[in-house]
Amino acid sequence: MGRLFLVFLLWPLAAWGQLDLQQAKPLKVVGEQEGILQLDLPKEKMRVSPFVLFVRPSGPEFEIIARGKIATVQNDKVLVELDRTSIIKYPLAGDLAVPLGTPKDWPKDSESPILEPPPQTTQPLIPPDPGFIALSYGKVFGKLTSGASDSYTNEYKDIPQYRPSQIHFAWYFEFFWNLGVEYESWSGSFPTSTYYHDYGDSLEDVSIISINYRFRRYWFAERLRPALRLVSINSSFATLNKDEALISSNASAMGAGGRLSFEWLSPVWAPTKGSALRLQQIFLDANFFPTVSVEDQGIIGRGTAGAGSQMYDLKLAVQAIAYVHWIPLIRRYYIEAGYGQRSASYKFAGTTRSEEGGSYTIPENLSARENYQWYYISLGLRFEDYIGLLFKPR
Repeated sequence: MGRLFLVFLLWPLAAWGQLDLQQAKPLKVVGEQEGILQLDLPKEKMRVSPFVLFVRPSGPEFEIIARGKIATVQNDKVLVELDRTSIIKYPLAGDLAVPLGTPKDWPKDSESPILEPPPQTTQPLIPPDPGFIALSYGKVFGKLTSGASDSYTNEYKDIPQYRPSQIHFAWYFEFFWNLGVEYESWSGSFPTSTYYHDYGDSLEDVSIISINYRFRRYWFAERLRPALRLVSINSSFATLNKDEALISSNASAMGAGGRLSFEWLSPVWAPTKGSALRLQQIFLDANFFPTVSVEDQGIIGRGTAGAGSQMYDLKLAVQAIAYVHWIPLIRRYYIEAGYGQRSASYKFAGTTRSEEGGSYTIPENLSARENYQWYYISLGLRFEDYIGLLFKPR
């Protein structure tokens, strides 16, 4: 029933263009790359409408399978943007693209092997990769180490079994394909010890928000993509300990960074038929935070960390994408695994707060460092940006 509806949707265009496989001089489909179909450049000079219908011949008959719009001519190939909402069957090599021009308007054939591109069209109308929405859940396996210039304050903030849960959300917009936002959250409780060897759980929550600007893919057969980002990070560490050996604190920072990814496939890749699992990309993230603010909570305090405090993080990860055709609605999944490191150095200033009646006084102008190292693995869902499609010009 749905296929019949699309045929009725496509047929008025065919009638308008006076479709005739003999007279309309169809162009042969020779390849496809990330949703852009490649057609053979004709040997005769032709004038065509920007719109084409894709048909699949079967003897004297033919079947309308999709429609599209000519984008440009590049490397002796005609590039056509496929209208994804019109697909009845995905065009394959050997299918034909019929320009929807009126045959009587075409000039006589000449020997010039040139196809005149559509007016005011010099580049593909859509980027190589569409927008997408992704949501994943994962587990982190790592450790946290710390130290201070007095070798005592917060010395028990060492967590050899750092095992938070991870949630990640990403949205790259269909209507502005360069721009995307990401949110990542870590949360977990960890066994810690105090100076008096009292054991208990401490809690840490970390949230990271980034605004990303991705560029087109360039080198290595157009597989290497750079991206820039603005990043905000906030963390909260809470412990029941009452002295300076383990301190509850909040930290926040703003910074910038980038990503360099080597992409084999589109983020919303799907096989032409059936189900499949493929390696999608490998990427390196690097972020730098020139200023970090730290504020201790409770009765113990090291002063305020600000100017001179810095932080950076690195992450190397790989993604694989799985498409399961027999699952309704949710058919695209991805697996991500990687290694990361985050290092911070803090410089405190101002008045300190020590335990009342305690035997130790926290010195002023203290410096401290923290280092996270971790591996992680996550499983997620990925969708095309159907919300963004509503705002994209047609």
